[in-house]
Amino acid sequence: MDCHVEWSTSKVEHGKLSVSLEPAPDFAFMMEFDRIVDPIKHPRHEGWGGVLLAHGHVVVSDVRLESAHELRTFLDETVREANQLAADTRAREQQEQAQAASAAQQEATQSAAAEAAAERDAQLTDAFRPSG
Repeated sequence: MDCHVEWSTSKVEHGKLSVSLEPAPDFAFMMEFDRIVDPIKHPRHEGWGGVLLAHGHVVVSDVRLESAHELRTFLDETVREANQLAADTRAREQQEQAQAASAAQQEATQSAAAEAAAERDAQLTDAFRPSG
C-alpha cells in the first residue's frame, strides 16, 4: 500500500518539521525515499534544511514560513515518487525470488533424476554380476 503524508500530524518545534507517513513505510519505500532526498545527489533547497525519514516520520530541519507551501509540495511529490520506485523495487524482488525458487526446483528435479539414474545403474550392475 502506498504511503502518504498525513499533514494533520505535522508539528514544528525549534524550526524542525515532523510529519508522519501513513501507513508506516516498508523497507523498499524507506530506501527509495532516502535515495531521493540524499543531499549528495540532490543539493538542499535554500528554503529548508535536511530531509530525512525517521521512525515513520519525515523530519525537515530549518523550515521557513515563506517556503512552507513549496516544502509541502516537495514532500508530497517525493513521497509519490518513492511510492512508485518502491513498487518497482518490490516487483523486481518478487521476480528475483520467483526465479530463485524456480532454479531451486529445477536443481532439485535434476538431482532426483541423477539419483534415480545412479540407483538404476547400480541395479543393472548387480544384475550382471555373478551371484554367489
